[in-house]
Amino acid sequence: MKQSVVVTVILATLVTGTAVLGAESAPSADLAQMEAQLAKLRLVYSDRHPEVVALLEKIQVQRRNEGLDAPRAPREPGDEDLQSARERLQKLRERYAEKHPEVIAQQKRIEELERQKAAGGR
Repeated sequence: MKQSVVVTVILATLVTGTAVLGAESAPSADLAQMEAQLAKLRLVYSDRHPEVVALLEKIQVQRRNEGLDAPRAPREPGDEDLQSARERLQKLRERYAEKHPEVIAQQKRIEELERQKAAGGR
């Protein structure tokens, strides 16, 4: 059980970019579990997906209740969506060949997100 919590915390930290073991105090197991769930959702959905939005709100409330800083804001609009899309592409490449329709579709999604970012909006 302890190992799975550690792996979950590490996964949440790597994928969300949010340090879940802060210098001041450690988060609760509930918060770590929510952040791990967020990491999993972000592999599939953008930050605008209703499930992701709802979970982000719950995490912010929990972090405030625990006296922890809120997760850092994206550096620029679209950064989190783009990062999420790249992570999903990496997962797809682990599973499929480059010419697989899902890999190709995800590459196109990333190209579109990059175009939108370069144009300064969505």
